[in-house]
Amino acid sequence: MNRRVKSWLISIFAGVLVGGAGGFIVLQALGADPTGVKAAYRPHEALEERPAPGTELSAGLPADSGGTASYLTPPLSTADFQDELRRAVNQALGEGRRTAIVNATEKVHDAVVTVFVTERISRRSIFNSLLDDFFSFGTPGSETRQGLGSGVIVSKDGYILTNDHVVGNADNITVRFADGRESTGVVIDTDPRRDLAILKIDPADDLPVAEMGDSSDILIGEWVIALGSPFGFMLQDPQPSVSVGVVSAIGRSFITTSEGETRYFPSTIQTDAAINPGNSGGPLVNTLGEVVGINSFILSQSGGSVGIGFAIPINQAKEALDQVRSYGHIRRAWIGLQTDDNSWWYVRSYGVRNERGIVITDVEPESPAAEAGLKGGALIVAVDGSEMRRNQVLETILLKSEIGDTITFEYYPYRATRKRTTVLTIGEEPPGR
Repeated sequence: MNRRVKSWLISIFAGVLVGGAGGFIVLQALGADPTGVKAAYRPHEALEERPAPGTELSAGLPADSGGTASYLTPPLSTADFQDELRRAVNQALGEGRRTAIVNATEKVHDAVVTVFVTERISRRSIFNSLLDDFFSFGTPGSETRQGLGSGVIVSKDGYILTNDHVVGNADNITVRFADGRESTGVVIDTDPRRDLAILKIDPADDLPVAEMGDSSDILIGEWVIALGSPFGFMLQDPQPSVSVGVVSAIGRSFITTSEGETRYFPSTIQTDAAINPGNSGGPLVNTLGEVVGINSFILSQSGGSVGIGFAIPINQAKEALDQVRSYGHIRRAWIGLQTDDNSWWYVRSYGVRNERGIVITDVEPESPAAEAGLKGGALIVAVDGSEMRRNQVLETILLKSEIGDTITFEYYPYRATRKRTTVLTIGEEPPGR
């Protein structure tokens, strides 16, 4: 072994000995000094209460100290140290409970309302009789049905967003706040195809309002909170319930048919936050406490939530609200065209061309479709270059279009063999149609 290696090993060995000895001395000193280790764990607020340096002490000082010392930290007993440590841990845990979800819920909670509705419906049961009509309390041949949903207040002047399927056919609407107060609601307008509705109540000075966010900024996987009143008839407590999940997907588009009514849901937000009957129309909120969607429907065979819920993006609702403020109603795109998927029945019964497409079953007079030259019996094979394999393809294109946009139709007129092309300008649906 050469001299350089020996020197190197001796240096390492010496360093280890010196370090170990130094550490042993420090530990002994801290163990002997009652103000050592324990003082290091004293909370900040306790350190601020210590006496100023130079304060005379009558106990706890060495015999040769002369009765005075530069006092750093008062001694702590083991029990006191444990108590203060326990308080510090509990405080930290308490602060940890106040998550972003808790803060977001508190921010929007008071703006969530329960919407009670009553509507008069016709009784079409084959068991109805003259006696039933005679003893019914209401219009003969009709009865009153109650329902409920949820909504969210989005402006100080009393506008509420909810679903069309909650209030679209209502005769009377009562809005109940989270604090138990009630107000009469009035339907300003609805968009049945998108399942949106706008209510209005008389504003109060202390009306709670939720902040609307930007649904174009939603991230797949981010936490969201669904609020609403799924138990409004069963519970007297008016406060909304809360369920939490993540954004499962964005941009999901659906066309659904229920009781003969077709609804179109373009670019919806999918979430696994529980959405149940009763909290339809309530807000879907991000962790900033911003409303990013209006809860609408679920996909479920049982009727209960199975973690596949959908919300209307808040940007669509904001657009509808802006139109109500500017025009007094929601402006709905309209072409005045009724279509159906082509089938052997149309081919055999009406002589429609035997080719994949959608058949025009009706054209409204003076509509954009009529002005573009489209007539009943024609077979549309493409719109804006997209093949019309199903009727839903056209509806999806229309939902993404706006009033004033132009779309190109490729079609075969009734019993014609040559394909034609026409350009249609989307119009606005006439009010009250």
